[in-house]
Amino acid sequence: MILDRTIPPSFEKIKSINIPTFEKYSFENSIKLFEINSGNQNCLKLELIFDAGSKFEKNTGQSLFTSKLLGTGTSTYSSKQIEEYFANIGYFIEYTQGIERVIITIYGLNKFFKEALFMLHHIIDEAVFHENELANLKQITQQNILLNLEKSDFVASQTFKEKIFGSENYLGKTLKISDIESIDISQINEFYQAYFHKKSFTAVLSGKITAKEIGLIKESLVKKEINYLPINTEIPQPSFIKNETNIFVETKENTIQSSIRLGRLLFDRKHQDYYKFRVMCTVLGGYFGSRLMKNIREEKGYTYGISASHIPLQNTGYFMIGTDVKKEFTKNTLSEIEAEINNLQQFLVEDDELERVKNFIIGDFAGSFNSPFDLAARIKVLIFEGLDVKYWHNYIHNINNITSQHIQEMAKKYLNKEQLTTIIVGGI
Repeated sequence: MILDRTIPPSFEKIKSINIPTFEKYSFENSIKLFEINSGNQNCLKLELIFDAGSKFEKNTGQSLFTSKLLGTGTSTYSSKQIEEYFANIGYFIEYTQGIERVIITIYGLNKFFKEALFMLHHIIDEAVFHENELANLKQITQQNILLNLEKSDFVASQTFKEKIFGSENYLGKTLKISDIESIDISQINEFYQAYFHKKSFTAVLSGKITAKEIGLIKESLVKKEINYLPINTEIPQPSFIKNETNIFVETKENTIQSSIRLGRLLFDRKHQDYYKFRVMCTVLGGYFGSRLMKNIREEKGYTYGISASHIPLQNTGYFMIGTDVKKEFTKNTLSEIEAEINNLQQFLVEDDELERVKNFIIGDFAGSFNSPFDLAARIKVLIFEGLDVKYWHNYIHNINNITSQHIQEMAKKYLNKEQLTTIIVGGI
C-alpha cells in the first residue's frame, strides 16, 4: 500500500487520560514515601527531598555549597571511593539544589538497589567536609560566575528576579563573588547539621518496583533516626518591590546583542486565575506557533526565539517574556511585544487559534505521564505546591473550559504596561 502524503493523519481530541496511581506511606519518624510502580524496565529512581534550599540559609551560598560537597567524603569513604562504589554497581547519584529544597537522586538497576541505598544513607548520615574540597569548589564557582556575568542573558535573568522580588528576598537573592569568598567550612557543617543530618525528608521511589525493593526502602526509612529539633521556619515571604521606574537598562559595550526580560510577580497553581492565565500565556508566547514567535521571529526576523512563561512556585510565581536580539532591534522588539499584548487586550482570540492552543497544552500534558519517572515529576509538583491529586484529574476539563473572553480578561487584568518590569542588558 502506497502512503498518500497529501492526506493528513486523522486527529482525535484528547478528552481524558489515564493517570497511574501511586502509594503514599507515612512513618512514625515523620518521613514520607511515595511509591510510583510503573514501567517494564528493571530500573529504579529514588529521590530524597530535603527542605534545605537557599531560602533557609543564614549566609548566601550555604545550601549550594553544602549540597555540592555532600558526596565528597564520609567518615569511612573518600570522594574517589564513593564515585568508584556507584560506578561498580552501575548507579548514578545527583545532587540538585534550588531555592526551596535539595534533592538527592540515585538511579540504576533493581539488582543493586540494596547496595546503592546503603551508600546513599551513609553519605547523608556520615558526611565529612574537607577544606581542600571546599577551596576547589569555591574556585570553580567563582570562575563560572565571572564567565556568566559576561553573558547578557544571564545578567538579564538575574536582574529581573532581583527587581520583582527584591535583592534581599530569597527569591531575588543572587550568589556574588563576595558571598563565595566568605563561605567557610564551619558554615557548611552548620547547614549540614541543621538541614540534613538526622533530619526528616520526603522520598519518591519510581520505576519497576517489586516487593523486594519496597521492603528494602521501607526498612531503611523506618529505622532512620530523626532529630526533631526545630529548623528555621521564619522565612520572609516574597513581596512586590515598588521601583521608581519599571524599565532598567544595563549597557554592555562589547556585546552585539541585547537580552530582554519583561514580566511581573504573579501567583501559584492554586490561584483562581491559573488556568485562564495559562492559556493566555500560551497564546502569547508559550509554543512555537505563538503570536510572539510568528511576529518577532518569523515575520520580523529579530530573534531566533522568544517565549512567554508563567513559572508557578510555592505560594507565589512570576510571568516572564524572554528573548535575545541584536542591539539595533531592541526598541522594535519591545514595540512588537507591546503590540501583541495590546491585541490580546482589545480583540478576542479566534476560535480556531484557541482550539489549537488548547490541543497543544493538553497534548503536552498527556505526554508528561509516559514513563514512571515522568509521573514522579508530576507527583513532586503536588507535594511541593500542596495540591491534591484531583488537580491532575481535572486539568483537561479546566483547560477546555477557557474561553476567548477569559483570555482578554487576563491580558487586561495582568499585562498592563505599568504592571510590567522590563530589563534590557546590552543596549538600545
